[in-house]
Amino acid sequence: MFARGIPALVEPNPRHPRRLTGKALCVAIAVCAFAWGWLASGPWLASGLNWDTASYVALYASGQGSPAQLPWNSHYGLGPVYGAGGWLARLCGGTWIDGVRLMNAMALAAAAFVLARFGLAAAGFAGVFWSLLYAFSWGVAQLLRTLEDNVLYLPFAVALLTLALRHALDWRGRHSVCAGVLGACGVLISWQAGLYLFPPLYVAATCGERSWRLRLRDVVLLLGTMLMTLVGF
Repeated sequence: MFARGIPALVEPNPRHPRRLTGKALCVAIAVCAFAWGWLASGPWLASGLNWDTASYVALYASGQGSPAQLPWNSHYGLGPVYGAGGWLARLCGGTWIDGVRLMNAMALAAAAFVLARFGLAAAGFAGVFWSLLYAFSWGVAQLLRTLEDNVLYLPFAVALLTLALRHALDWRGRHSVCAGVLGACGVLISWQAGLYLFPPLYVAATCGERSWRLRLRDVVLLLGTMLMTLVGF
């Protein structure tokens, strides 16, 4: 009985008040990020409409577009994303522009939540507030105020960065697969998201105590997973 009770004393209890408070704080930050994403792109703060976004909005609003429409080959995944957002917004009495605002706000909330969770694990409560600085930064605000489509790949970019940092010393094949899928999802939004593959690629190729064969396997696995995801889409 005593031996079976040791893990409960050593391992952190997921229901410990401190851990629950940390998770609640991460959720609260995500909610704040969502609210900011929605407000910053509203008519009272918006400063313009990104031309890539405008092309999709015009197609949908005129009845000439569909979720499968791919007018720009550098944004293959925007059609389905904006289609889903527009459907949800119009279901609630909104417009196609509101659909763009909704998806951008959700993307920022997801990015803030992922960053907050990483900050909580890395530096405790102090680390959580870095996600607030990120969500309310000037650069992100400008993306929101112009309804920039690149807001949509922020969750994948943040996830790639935190994955590389969290597993820099214990990188495995499963991490390469995860990074490949995340990278492909980001690239489907915009090819610019491909730049965020460099941190996991660097970790897979150089970090940790692994043989050169395992390093090569992990790099190939990452790039192969990404390619298969893109082809599958």
